[in-house]
Amino acid sequence: MAKQQPKLDYPGLEARFFHSAATVGDSLFVWAGDQAGLPKVHDSIEKRKFTNTIQHFTASSGQWFARETTGTSPLGVTGYYCAAINDYLYYFGGYCNHDNCFHNSITQLDTISLRWRELKLTDATRPVMRRGCGGMLSFEHDREHYLLMIGGIGSKPAVQLPDYKYIESKLHSGRWRTNEHSMYNLSSGKWGNILIIGECIPPADGFIIEKISSTRAILFGGIVQDDKTEATANMYLLNIDLSLSTVSWQYIKKPEAIDQWPVGRFNHASAIIVTELLYPMLVICGGMNNNNDMLDDCWIFNTTQRTWTTWTKLGIHHSFSKRWAHSLSVFTLSPRCFWIITVGGASVSKREVTTDELVPSPYITVIKSLIVNNEKIIVQNIPLSNNQQYQSTYYQQLQLGRTHWLEHQKQKEKLVQVLPSSAQEWQGHQLTEYKTLLKEQELETQAIKQQLRKEQDHRQQLLIELEKKEAERSFQLQEKELIYHHQLQENKAQKEREIQKICFQLQEKLEREKAAKDLEIQNYHYQLLEKEKMEALKIQEYLQQLQQKEAEILNYFNQLQERNQEIQEYCHQLEQVQVSEAEKDLEIQRCYQEIQKYQYQLQEKEKADAISKQKMQQLYHQQLQEKEQESLEKEKEKQKYHQKLQKTEKDKTETKQKHSLQLSEKETEIEKYRKHLKKEEAEKEQCHLQLKENEKKYIQQLQVKDKELSENKKYHQLQLQENEAKMKQKLQNYDHKLQKMKKELEDKEKEIQILNQLICKEQREKDKEIQQLLQQIQQYKHQIQGNDKCMIEKERAKEKIQEIRLLHSSQIIFDEQKEQVPMMPSKQKVEQCNEKTSESLPETGDELKGVHVADKKSFLIQSGSNQSLSVNWEEYGIRITIPQGAVLPSETVQITINALVGGDFVFPEDTELISAVYAISLSKPFLEPVKLEVQHCVSITTPAHSNYLSFSTATNNQPPFQFNTVDGGEFSIGNRYGSISIAKFSKWSVVMKRRRRTRMHPYRTENLSHKKEHKSLSVSSSSQSSTNVEESFPNIEEPLEKIPLSSSRTIDASEQNQLMIQIPVEILEDESPVKLYFGQVIYEVRKTGREWLMRFLLCQDLNALVEHIKKVFKSFEENMEIAFEFENCHDGCIELQLDDRKCPKGWSVRPHQKPSKVRT
Repeated sequence: MAKQQPKLDYPGLEARFFHSAATVGDSLFVWAGDQAGLPKVHDSIEKRKFTNTIQHFTASSGQWFARETTGTSPLGVTGYYCAAINDYLYYFGGYCNHDNCFHNSITQLDTISLRWRELKLTDATRPVMRRGCGGMLSFEHDREHYLLMIGGIGSKPAVQLPDYKYIESKLHSGRWRTNEHSMYNLSSGKWGNILIIGECIPPADGFIIEKISSTRAILFGGIVQDDKTEATANMYLLNIDLSLSTVSWQYIKKPEAIDQWPVGRFNHASAIIVTELLYPMLVICGGMNNNNDMLDDCWIFNTTQRTWTTWTKLGIHHSFSKRWAHSLSVFTLSPRCFWIITVGGASVSKREVTTDELVPSPYITVIKSLIVNNEKIIVQNIPLSNNQQYQSTYYQQLQLGRTHWLEHQKQKEKLVQVLPSSAQEWQGHQLTEYKTLLKEQELETQAIKQQLRKEQDHRQQLLIELEKKEAERSFQLQEKELIYHHQLQENKAQKEREIQKICFQLQEKLEREKAAKDLEIQNYHYQLLEKEKMEALKIQEYLQQLQQKEAEILNYFNQLQERNQEIQEYCHQLEQVQVSEAEKDLEIQRCYQEIQKYQYQLQEKEKADAISKQKMQQLYHQQLQEKEQESLEKEKEKQKYHQKLQKTEKDKTETKQKHSLQLSEKETEIEKYRKHLKKEEAEKEQCHLQLKENEKKYIQQLQVKDKELSENKKYHQLQLQENEAKMKQKLQNYDHKLQKMKKELEDKEKEIQILNQLICKEQREKDKEIQQLLQQIQQYKHQIQGNDKCMIEKERAKEKIQEIRLLHSSQIIFDEQKEQVPMMPSKQKVEQCNEKTSESLPETGDELKGVHVADKKSFLIQSGSNQSLSVNWEEYGIRITIPQGAVLPSETVQITINALVGGDFVFPEDTELISAVYAISLSKPFLEPVKLEVQHCVSITTPAHSNYLSFSTATNNQPPFQFNTVDGGEFSIGNRYGSISIAKFSKWSVVMKRRRRTRMHPYRTENLSHKKEHKSLSVSSSSQSSTNVEESFPNIEEPLEKIPLSSSRTIDASEQNQLMIQIPVEILEDESPVKLYFGQVIYEVRKTGREWLMRFLLCQDLNALVEHIKKVFKSFEENMEIAFEFENCHDGCIELQLDDRKCPKGWSVRPHQKPSKVRT
């Protein structure tokens, strides 16, 4: 039997990635991150459920706890920036989990009260880019705290600052990478400007940045986008001077003499550990390379020596480092002992990952212990579970880490007391090393300040202040170490008391839980009644809400009527405007008529003038003819007259010109008026059109709202009906289950009583049969002594004695009656008996009707050595172990095995087949029982799971084959083979029960030494009794069972009854074990180069079924094999889901059958 391993349990934390983990004292906080069920929306109630909870882990308890927060949490849930200052956590930016939505908000979380406070809201116009997947550091200067955000990827910047670069990503459209530096003063609540010095990083994201001192930080890796986009292994050193608002960058190149250097990566995790020599060390693990391959390595960088060392080969399991987009945190138990905690991440080598491809349980949280001793690293596993055994080992490791701290303190005290000079030297050595570090920092600060200004006095003052602060800090650290030492001693005593109390409380809890389980059914029934009442109240509330909605609808219709009235009034106004416009048209027509009259009068005047001219000319000509002679005398008068005529003509022309100007002016005025009228008509038409469109839109909106209201009414009514139906079904199911439970309990009590009665009867009958057989054996001894000549009868007697031994040692009760095999004194009778035994063997041709044979194989067994023999046919999941003495040396036995994968099989109720069926036949029977091992497809993880499994056999030779369960099988934890000792071969298989199982446990009152002797039956202690066999044995109808006899004496039936008692029935209640399944994907070419048919074959994970599939489909192309199981589900299914998106280049994928679903 394999050792029982406790079941791992990791409550309180679900799989996630692109998150951050922040340490505050002895606590670790994990918030948000991309996880299963997170809605891809900007903001919703469901999203707030995820963002309003934070996961809390403490090293003292070793458990995760989900804590509810208050206030408004940030919306950037993945790839955000995070930093811890004292008891506060600060979050900046992050991705909103939809489209290209990023944030530039700053939010504070109080880890004591768990309350959020918004410092800066997201603003797209702010000159701070909305981004994520960068780094954030916290610094302090003059008792003011600052946050520095560096780099990242995000939305297109509203303002591109001149000192930084902004490059659009080639892989993600609409996203931009940057190397922007943003400084925020927490005290004043304002953004500040920064001066960049040195070789600044290019636009990057997915890197790590960790603070190694109060003014220094280190950056490694990430995706860099400058001339080309790639994952880099570059390392930068950052030094900040807040007094001058400057940030200087220094690029650390890989030395040519050093070979150990990590490859380029991104989305990896990091942490900082500080050893007893006070120099920080950077720890990184995991991530992805340029080929999007997941990395499985761990590195440590010494910041003083600037060298890398790997600790992947020191017992690190792939579950710790083989992941990306995860977090890494450190708990310092002592200057030499550190706990490194990795949380979450993805476990697939590709950029686009679904929530099903994250690191699964129980590897979401993994803890490793690093012990740094003499520049050596020792790695140990720290278990994490709610199991008592794992909790005990966890607390042992925690105490070991604390003992490292105590030993370190004791060594210091001893060195000070015993060897003060050496202690002073050791402290001096530490001080020198510390001073060297300080000198390096001073040199770097001096180099930076020389570039900015040359004032040495100011530098000296700054250095003096730094030395004073560092001296004060070292003094405070010493005081804290002493206080911590005293607290550890006090905490030990308190924790031992608490452990005792906890153990006592656990015992009380167990007893209370046992009592509470009995009351759960009544409480559940009472809760159902209360739920019904609550649901009735909810229905009433819902009806009230519907009434309110109806009232709102009526109000809405009233508003619509008012709006219709307004529209009618507006139409009336339009009609009035049209009337006024008609009147204006009439006035214009009147003006036209007056103008026409005036033109007519002018024409008549011109006609009259012309007639008068003609008349005057005629008179003038007459006068000229009459007074030609007087012309000379009257020339002067004529000239005067002509002058008068010219004046009159000029006056007429002037009057004509005046009239023409007046007409032209009136025509221009008329044209202007016409244009104005046309404009007013166009505006009126536009108003009419807009009114018509508004009326149509308004009517459409009303119709849509009416439809929505009707649909909502129908939907709510359907929901009410469904809820009522579900509640009724639940109540009926619950009542049905209660009745079933009651019936099962009554039936089991009856079965127990019947079993007890049957067992008592069987014991009595067996005792009688044993006495009769012993008497018969003694009689046969006397008869055998008189016949020395019959050697054949002697051998037959030996075989019969061995059969009796076999029957006494076996613990299997057969239902069939064996044939009566009498001993015959003559050779003819012996031959007849052999013929009968050969006829009694089953023939495979007649027996295997109505079945599907996967394969058939025969084995020859010949006893040639003193060791046991075996038949191994593991290709089809069967093994047979034959003990020594089961086959005579002069004989050969042929075993024929048929592996059956289908047929007309009938199994007992509430059972299911979990193995192949094996039809086994022998050419000759074995003299002793053999061990049969059959493969099954069940994962056995607890001892209770083995109670669900049992062997079954069928003895009939014609279909349908009726199988019956057989007791006595063994099923061990972690083993896929079950074993049983059998004496008869037929059709064997393994079945699993679907409900709880009752078992009778026999118990012996003798000592263990006496039990071991009860293995076989010995007829006599003398050697002559086995050779003096004469006459025939009587008929034996049933096998003997459980006869414990020693090698020197026999035991009566009364003595046997004293030795055997019965334990009460044990009812085992546990979850049924999980079945394992196998899947195979194959391809069949329909049209070469144009069409393929993919088949997904599923079966139980059994060798016989797998080999049968490979034989049947050997002509097809195999692509992929998978193994899987259904958790907490007895009736699972697999369905192939194909989206409607078209494949590129004209290809298409369509299901061969709908739905593409297979049930177990």
